Amino acid sequence: MPGRAKSAAAKHRAALHNTQILQERAVATYNEELERYIKQGGKKPTYRGVAARFGLNHRLLRRRVLDLGTSKATSNATKSHLTEAEATNLIDFAIEMARRAFPLRVKELEKHTTEIVRTRKPDFKGVGKNWAPRFLIKHGKRISTKWGVSLDTVHAKTVTPAAVEHYFNMLHETLEKYNIQPHNLYGFDETGFALGCGKKTRVLASASETTQKMQRDGNKEGVTVMSTICADGSNVPPVVIFKGQYFLEKWRQNNPIGAA
Repeated sequence: MPGRAKSAAAKHRAALHNTQILQERAVATYNEELERYIKQGGKKPTYRGVAARFGLNHRLLRRRVLDLGTSKATSNATKSHLTEAEATNLIDFAIEMARRAFPLRVKELEKHTTEIVRTRKPDFKGVGKNWAPRFLIKHGKRISTKWGVSLDTVHAKTVTPAAVEHYFNMLHETLEKYNIQPHNLYGFDETGFALGCGKKTRVLASASETTQKMQRDGNKEGVTVMSTICADGSNVPPVVIFKGQYFLEKWRQNNPIGAA
């Protein structure tokens, strides 16, 4: 099964990583050949010759070999508002909040960063508008943005590993005891759509997660949709329930899935 295409940020991270590795290999190659030349003689290596083999600029290779200045990655690290320890703690905090279904938004990440920096620099005005995207690119292997999926507080408290395991153990025992066949086994579920609910929000979560749940108040009035599917693959048209005292015939119009 083919994987998903890489995002622009992931491609950028990969390119930076590959360039760093290439430079390190070129430096190691030059030093090895120079040491061999000193001990055994022969042809002395040149920056231009070694750099050409790796597709690098010979001036860049010379600076790296002589340790003149710093690499771009090291230079950027010194310009970062957060130290490596602070960045690690902030990412750990964001991932932990996501696991509790209270993920941070990008604005909240910027706010926390500003508060952290102000403990060292009281006059710090705040991060720039491009800080968050650069931060997420740099630490993309650990954290990235996802679409938040609503999770009612009541559901969040009841869906535990122990409860899920107990349910499926009981289900298995019941199916075996009464010899229930797939064509007689139906799964039913209902979901609510809150009227006037806001748009989906991009939030911060662990880079290994595909979606991120968000807790919200489950008492809002909305529309209920009930769906039923059989274990043999067939299904029953869904049932849509609106609040009201009368059934309107026009609800049957423009109904391609034949919902009741």
